[in-house]
Amino acid sequence: MKEKDEKSSSAKASAFDKSSADKSEDKEKLNIEELKKQLEECQKLKEEYLAGWQRARADLLNYKKEEMERIGELVVRHRRIDFENSADSG
Repeated sequence: MKEKDEKSSSAKASAFDKSSADKSEDKEKLNIEELKKQLEECQKLKEEYLAGWQRARADLLNYKKEEMERIGELVVRHRRIDFENSADSG
């Protein structure tokens, strides 16, 4: 009788171990899937941020170029006016 009880207890313990192992594996699979999903979201955000920074940098470079052209035009105009004024007075 003791042997039957021991076998029964052993079988129950073995089934419990399998069940808890299965649950642990399921949790790991869920955790891995969740991590993959989070990684994909982070990669999308990274790409969006990178594109935004690249646009901002291009905008700044274009602004600098336009301002340098504008300043150059002002300098040329100022020199022309100075030349005209010096020619009129002399």
